[in-house]
Amino acid sequence: MEAKYRPNAHQSLNIERSSLILLLRDHPWIPQGNDSYSCPGEASQDQLPEGFPFDPGESWIKAIEFGKDIKKEVKKRRDKREMLGLNNDEELARVEWFAGLTQDEQEQMQSKYSTRKSVRRPQNKPQNKERRHAKITEEIQQAPKRRTDKRSRSIRIYYPELKKEAREYLRDQYTNCDAEMFCQICQEVLPFKLSNGKYYFEAVECLENQTKDFHWNYLALCPNHAAMYQHVNCTENREELFRKFFKSDENVLNVELAKKGKKIYFTDTHKFDLERIIE
Repeated sequence: MEAKYRPNAHQSLNIERSSLILLLRDHPWIPQGNDSYSCPGEASQDQLPEGFPFDPGESWIKAIEFGKDIKKEVKKRRDKREMLGLNNDEELARVEWFAGLTQDEQEQMQSKYSTRKSVRRPQNKPQNKERRHAKITEEIQQAPKRRTDKRSRSIRIYYPELKKEAREYLRDQYTNCDAEMFCQICQEVLPFKLSNGKYYFEAVECLENQTKDFHWNYLALCPNHAAMYQHVNCTENREELFRKFFKSDENVLNVELAKKGKKIYFTDTHKFDLERIIE
């Protein structure tokens, strides 16, 4: 385990780790589980195969520095927990996960939490239940009967077929390899599925005032962002904005919805197909 040497008889004896120990220390040969091997410093006694003999007191085990890196990592995480005032590794993992987000993602999460935390539920209670009961009963008795009236309205020809084709197109474009479908704006998995097992989303027309209908001229949006895109879309010169977007290599288009900056994600195929409309 040791190499002893000195330049000459007048020099003091030097003692270092032997070449065998250095070889064993610096190469992956310790079995960890059934099909992997690690360097001794990265190895754990808990990961040794069942029935594998191990005595941590053996001098050669110490010489090859078995588990040294793991012990360092454990101490490092313990020191980090103490510095941050955390109780366990689970809390530290959550902190590290949040720190790994981009600044924009962190600000969005903080904004959502602050808004949810600050909203107070209304607490309206009837002051006089008997009087209110009498009033509601009277209004129920005097309420007019529901009536309907048939009225004509103009609808786009082939619109149901177009919408169906658009929905199938968008499902194909924005469903990932895990069979999860995403909203193009929040870029998160859609909030719920229908009884048929498919994600619910709204197909919203992307470029308006077109003279022809195209099934790829739609966006796959969650209900919240669909309403924002349709009713509080503050984006100016939308068609010109799309022209610039198509000329770029970006897959994200910046828009303004409800006076807030948002990003719409497009697959390469969807972006390519939309560009044909502008052309």
